[in-house]
Amino acid sequence: ARNAAGDGSSAYNFDRTTNCAPSCDCVLCELKDVYDSPEVTSLLSKIVNIELGKTNTTFASRYNANHFLSSHTDTDRGALGVVYYINSNWNSTWGGLLHIQDERQKLEEVICPEFNSIGLFTLPKAHFVSQVANYSKWPRYNHVAWYDKQKEEYDKLPRDKEDFEE
Repeated sequence: ARNAAGDGSSAYNFDRTTNCAPSCDCVLCELKDVYDSPEVTSLLSKIVNIELGKTNTTFASRYNANHFLSSHTDTDRGALGVVYYINSNWNSTWGGLLHIQDERQKLEEVICPEFNSIGLFTLPKAHFVSQVANYSKWPRYNHVAWYDKQKEEYDKLPRDKEDFEE
């Protein structure tokens, strides 16, 4: 993964949960239900000025020492990325910071994981997570959700070759 990241390719080295069964009632699935609640979806829609639909993906991540996520753009992930930070007392000198980039890949914002806070960024948007230092006291944990736009907005988009004007 480090060689690919050094070559400018998208690469990562961190642990991530997999999809749960449809009838699962684990804490991660309960968190997804909170994300998809009308109250949370409406609040996030107002904050980013996008009519959001449901989440299309959610997962938990664990970044141990030397873990990272190289610069990439989630082009097919939806309209909004949400990162919920779970660690208490994270020290920014340990790395694991979310870096948001502009269209020229220049730093636009750096988000330090703060307990019980969220980071929001519209998609697609280039971003990366800096490497966690080998002297960090514990792993960095977060939960990610990607939101789609409202279905009605997608219904207006061309789907088939015939839908495109020549």
